Amino acid sequence: MSWNKSQTLLLISEYQRHEAKVTSGLLRKKMLWQKIETVFKEHGYSFTADQISGRWKTITRAFKNTKDHNKKSGNDKKHYEFEDALNDVLGDCPTVNPVTISSVKKRKLPDVDSESTEGEDDCSCSKSDSNESSKQKSKKTNSSEIINLLKQHSEQQREFQSEYRQMQAKESERRQKEHSERLLVLNSLIDAIKSNKK
Repeated sequence: MSWNKSQTLLLISEYQRHEAKVTSGLLRKKMLWQKIETVFKEHGYSFTADQISGRWKTITRAFKNTKDHNKKSGNDKKHYEFEDALNDVLGDCPTVNPVTISSVKKRKLPDVDSESTEGEDDCSCSKSDSNESSKQKSKKTNSSEIINLLKQHSEQQREFQSEYRQMQAKESERRQKEHSERLLVLNSLIDAIKSNKK
């Protein structure tokens, strides 16, 4: 099944809508593709979660290849059809726009204790650099900040679980509807066969 422009733009838009949850680890990629599959079905598109995931890999690879090509001196300028849309989502991604060694001044890397990397996505990057004043700040986080973080995380987990339950309910409802429709077709077929025998 081939993809058209509007379907691809819908995929990019839906990925961007859920990107924060994916990068924070609240939403796994498999669940993301299933969510997008549901949205696609609402729009009348019959792509599976695997097809959506495959399309995402294809367009991001083409986007990266275009970026790499255009960075090399002497190359003619290429433009990728979805470059502008993907720039909004992946423009700052280090796998697409890696920081070159020559442009990096000497700076202290963040301490492992002070900055957790758990839950980071392949295409997420920090936009803030450490500065002198941050070095002077205490590394210890006070208990109220920890409590606030835990509350926030708990709230996000509840929201995610609620969305997951809603999605499961919709899927169950869809399957039940399909089953009922199949039974109706089978019953009408049986009735037609019986009437032909008479």
